[in-house]
Amino acid sequence: MPERVAFRFRLEGQDAGWTAAGPGRSAFFTGMGPGEYRFQVQASNQDGVWSNTGAIFQFSIAPTLTQSVWFRAACVLLALGLLWALYRWRMRQLASRIQGRLQVQVDERERIARELHDTLLQGVQALILRFHMAATKVGPHEPVRQLMDSALDQAELMLQEGRDQVQDLRAHDHFQADMAGMLEREGQRMAQERGVQFALREAGRVRALPPLVAHEVYRIANEAMLNAFKHAKASKIEVELLYERKELTVVVRDNGCGLPAEVLRDGGLPGHWGLPGISERAERLGANVRWTSAPGQGSEMRLRLPGTLLWPM
Repeated sequence: MPERVAFRFRLEGQDAGWTAAGPGRSAFFTGMGPGEYRFQVQASNQDGVWSNTGAIFQFSIAPTLTQSVWFRAACVLLALGLLWALYRWRMRQLASRIQGRLQVQVDERERIARELHDTLLQGVQALILRFHMAATKVGPHEPVRQLMDSALDQAELMLQEGRDQVQDLRAHDHFQADMAGMLEREGQRMAQERGVQFALREAGRVRALPPLVAHEVYRIANEAMLNAFKHAKASKIEVELLYERKELTVVVRDNGCGLPAEVLRDGGLPGHWGLPGISERAERLGANVRWTSAPGQGSEMRLRLPGTLLWPM
């Protein structure tokens, strides 16, 4: 009798097992995603014996636009693009912040240079002229004339040193194009004075630095070189400028006596400002500076500057 016949079904790809159809003999499915499906129906007789084959219906559901692989790939690419844009924006912000800090420093140096030139140097020059006028009224063989001439010569030297210092305060614009050349010339000059070998090497694709950054990098490298020439008792000092895609690395190394352990531990000696000055400049740049040394095996300063701050895209 028909009412004694039972049915069961399952949807391969959706159901884990068979489901009894019940008296309504209907099957309902929700939340079906795109894909291939195989719907099976089996019947049992009044003795409860199920058919071996039953009915099979195969069908497929096409994905909607938002369910397609291309749409999901586009979403992933869009998310990556947004993250990359956010990263670049953040790097530009950091670079701008560092440039702002450096510009404040440069403005202060310019102010000091103007005040030195307009007050101290002009005043010293006026005094020199007055002493020259006074010296001309004293006989050339008078002892006081010799003292005055010696004092005038010393004053001229002091005036020239003052002018050099003013020029140095205003020299940041000259470091963009020839930072390596200036380090090379300064290193060779100190090497000749002390009878030490000096070498400078550039590696990678050399890229121009922002002038304010180049000025600070030069100061750091020059201070490290000066420290090596004065204290390392080295026979060879080397400088490397390594231009890489993601960073600029500046290395100053020597084969001298090495840094004392307390200097490495404390970052300098009391009353000495070379190493602390290097650390402060590096911090202003957002750079990392690291010293390595061993007794009798020389020392090395390694300065790393992130390329995203030097060359923001």
